[in-house]
Amino acid sequence: MGALLNKVIFFLTFLSCFWVHGEERVLKFSFDSQSQMASPTLIEIKKKMESVYNELDIKFVTEDIPISRSLQLADDGVIDGELFPRSSRIEEKTKNLLRIPVLVFKGHIYLLGIHSDPNKALKKDLKKARFVHIRGHLSAVTYLKTEHLKNITEVNSFAQAVKMLKTKRADYTFVLEPKESILNSPNKELFKSDAIHVSHSPVFSMDMYFFLHKKNQDLIEKITKKLKPKFKENI
Repeated sequence: MGALLNKVIFFLTFLSCFWVHGEERVLKFSFDSQSQMASPTLIEIKKKMESVYNELDIKFVTEDIPISRSLQLADDGVIDGELFPRSSRIEEKTKNLLRIPVLVFKGHIYLLGIHSDPNKALKKDLKKARFVHIRGHLSAVTYLKTEHLKNITEVNSFAQAVKMLKTKRADYTFVLEPKESILNSPNKELFKSDAIHVSHSPVFSMDMYFFLHKKNQDLIEKITKKLKPKFKENI
C-alpha cells in the first residue's frame, strides 16, 4: 500500500511540474519595423528593453504589428505591450496600460517634406499645408491639434506617407530624427534620389516611456529596477 501511495504521489508531482511548465508566462510585444518608429534611436532603445527581459529571465516574443493597431491591441490585452516607447499622453486614451516609471528619452518630432521645405513654411502660416501621418502616432496628432491644423490624411505606414509627399498629395509628414539620422537609417531607401527637407528644430517634444498591460502589474517594480541603470542619464 505504501509503495502504491508513493507511486501516486510521484505521478501527481510529475503532472504538477508539467502543468506549471505548460502555463509558463510568455509576454507578447509588438514592434513596427516598417514605420519611422524603426529609427536608429528607437532600435537601440528596443535592444535595451529586450536585455531587461533577458536579465529577468522573462520569456517574450515580438510580432511585427503596425503602430496604427498595436496600441489598441496592447490596451485590449491581446498583446502585453510595445517594444518602443510611447508619449505619456497615451494615458489619456487608454484604460489598461501601466507606465513603467523610467523616462526613456525626450522624444522630438520634426517635419519632413520633399517638394516643400518646412523651414520656410514654419516662418509663415501652416494652415493651408497638407499633412500626412501614420495612424497611432499620437505625438503627431497632438501637434496638429495644438496648432489647429486640419488638412490631415492618415496612412498605415511611413512608406505610404512618403509616397504621398512624392506624388504631391501632401506637403509634410512627421519623423523622429533630424535629417542626418534619416539619411543614415534604413528609411533612406524610401527617398533614393529625392532631396528631402527636414525642419532644423523639432516642432514638438514629449517624454517617452514604456507601458505594460495591467495584467502584468507584478512585473513593473522588477522591470523598473533593471531599466533605471540603462537610462540613468535621464533620471
